[in-house]
Amino acid sequence: IDIRKLPELDNLLAPLLKQTIVHVSDTILPAEIVAGSRHYLEKIVHQINGAYQYGFYDCCAVLCRRLMESLIIETYISQSRQAEIQNAGVFLALEKLIARIRSAPKVTLSRNSPRTMDETKQLGDAAAHDRTYITQQIDLDEIKPRYRRLIQELLGTCGIRK
Repeated sequence: IDIRKLPELDNLLAPLLKQTIVHVSDTILPAEIVAGSRHYLEKIVHQINGAYQYGFYDCCAVLCRRLMESLIIETYISQSRQAEIQNAGVFLALEKLIARIRSAPKVTLSRNSPRTMDETKQLGDAAAHDRTYITQQIDLDEIKPRYRRLIQELLGTCGIRK
């Protein structure tokens, strides 16, 4: 199966599988930044945008964290350096991944990216683990432009987008 045809197959097979295809706007990230790259990245961006669009802000925050973490890992994999961010074959926790990429000599991040990584991690962690915290739209709106720049930068560092 040609991976570029998966969206077309999804639309064709969804009625047979009794799945609903939800069309979403580019509320957090433009879908085209990952279009034609990796299927899982396309799905995560779709879910991020859909969660925000439909008011599932805790979901959105957790998925934003997940996408950032995945792209940090992709950066190391693209450079065949994944062993640097693994312990006994398991990838390090996000806090340690952020610390590693901040100090990585072969990865140059823009000045504000480390702060945005910390903010995204903190928001995603609160959404996932804080028993009483409920993410609000304003929480995401406050980091949205910086998050978009960060994701575009990480897509470049891992070679998915220029």
